[in-house]
Amino acid sequence: CSAPVLGAGPFDFTLACSRHDFGWRNLKAVHNPASPVWHIDNKDRVDAGFLYDMRLRCSAVSAVWRIGCDTTARVYYTAVRLNPRGVEGVPGRGG
Repeated sequence: CSAPVLGAGPFDFTLACSRHDFGWRNLKAVHNPASPVWHIDNKDRVDAGFLYDMRLRCSAVSAVWRIGCDTTARVYYTAVRLNPRGVEGVPGRGG
């Protein structure tokens, strides 16, 4: 997440991004082979929370801006979904 554009523009997803980064950072920090927690299922949960938080933010903007906000949220969500960063169990990654 942590992209410089997140606080810019009409849609401020800073809180959603901070919560997403917190999830990724902490799951990676406590991950170990004996108790693997940084795996695809937990990544999916953290990423889904990111989309939820952004869409919640979008629900607070006017209807005129909401379509653009939801579209921007979906683009950011897709970007984090495509970033496996050491996640175990990602198909075709062997990680």
